[in-house]
Amino acid sequence: MRTDIYGTAGGNTGVCPTHDLFLAHEHKTVDANDPYAGVDPRFTANVAINGSSWNGRTLEIWSGGADDPDNPKTSRTGYYLKKFLNDNLNLVNDEKKNFSWPVFRYAEVLLSYAEAMNEAFGPDDLGPAEYGLTLTAREAVNMVRGSESVKMPEITAAEAPGQDEMRDRIRNERRVELAFEGHRYWDLCRWKIAAEVLNRPVFGVKVTRTEDAARPYEYVSFEASRRKFEAPKMYLYPIPQEEIVRSMGTMEQNAGW
Repeated sequence: MRTDIYGTAGGNTGVCPTHDLFLAHEHKTVDANDPYAGVDPRFTANVAINGSSWNGRTLEIWSGGADDPDNPKTSRTGYYLKKFLNDNLNLVNDEKKNFSWPVFRYAEVLLSYAEAMNEAFGPDDLGPAEYGLTLTAREAVNMVRGSESVKMPEITAAEAPGQDEMRDRIRNERRVELAFEGHRYWDLCRWKIAAEVLNRPVFGVKVTRTEDAARPYEYVSFEASRRKFEAPKMYLYPIPQEEIVRSMGTMEQNAGW
């Protein structure tokens, strides 16, 4: 059980969600005064924002609040992870609870199936009849979006008419549905887009509290100079030098290392 990730007494705020992840979530409805109103429910199920309740109190992420990103041991991004964490643990006294970690979820099965079907046959083709397939790529990804706890609108043929558009939607669905489950980095590598994505700066949110209780939001970038992914070098790990020596010249180091 990871107890060092949440910005609360006894925590060290080791994992901080970004505003980029928020932007990956679609909205059911839009409110010009509240960017989080109507957002895909998976975001607020996984991430705590300004005004969220946690450990018996309301988070004050605004400038000058108890959880101001400028304070020690608070999230630099203005977002806090709560997925897979238990509320109301006394971290100061090292309280622990058992947690069953999901190694393989049905949603992952559906999304992997949807990705494979789209690459093989496109969004709505079942392939040759002898394969006996009964679920298209679109139907599989919409099963994930339509689950009881999510209830996001289906991806229609007008939104993703072809393979390329559906590919983008499936990749984003994996980012949202499988967030913080250890898939994102490896997905970027196998799609060969890690250099494009990981060399960008990440964004966080700053909140200003006003007298009328409004919450003006400002989105700020950071770590631009520290984020570096070299392609194609970093798509492979270096082979330990001792293994290369032991191979007596039959093994070569991966390119770039």
